[in-house]
Amino acid sequence: MSALEYVAAAGLTWLIGFLPLFEIYVAIPVGLAAGLDPASATFWAAFGNIVPLYLVDLGYERLRQIERVDHYLAKLRRERVERILDRWGWVAVFAATPLLGVWTMALAAKGLGMATRPFLIAATISVAVYAVIITLSIELGLELIGA
Repeated sequence: MSALEYVAAAGLTWLIGFLPLFEIYVAIPVGLAAGLDPASATFWAAFGNIVPLYLVDLGYERLRQIERVDHYLAKLRRERVERILDRWGWVAVFAATPLLGVWTMALAAKGLGMATRPFLIAATISVAVYAVIITLSIELGLELIGA
């Protein structure tokens, strides 16, 4: 694979990982089909899937700088929910991110008032772990059918 082909395959894998409807579930098989090795397909798909976490966090924090928006968002949050999320939210984020998708999970976690650091750490680790699991599953499946 030439450098140009690699960049094109990596860019496509990243983009599909970034898009809300596809994420890593489609990005990894596309990366493998485009000729990327399993490690590269996993990396670019996970990287594309992790970027939205930070974009949503940044956008949410910027929205909160607008007084009227911050007042509305504050009404949506409950103190009890924030306490629970601060203590156990990372578990929910880790488990729910692959099921709900990073865009939905990021919006839900920030909207409910989860602290930024535990949210970003749990979601990033979740995406990385599930990306590896997906890649290993695909590789094992291909090996079993002899492809």
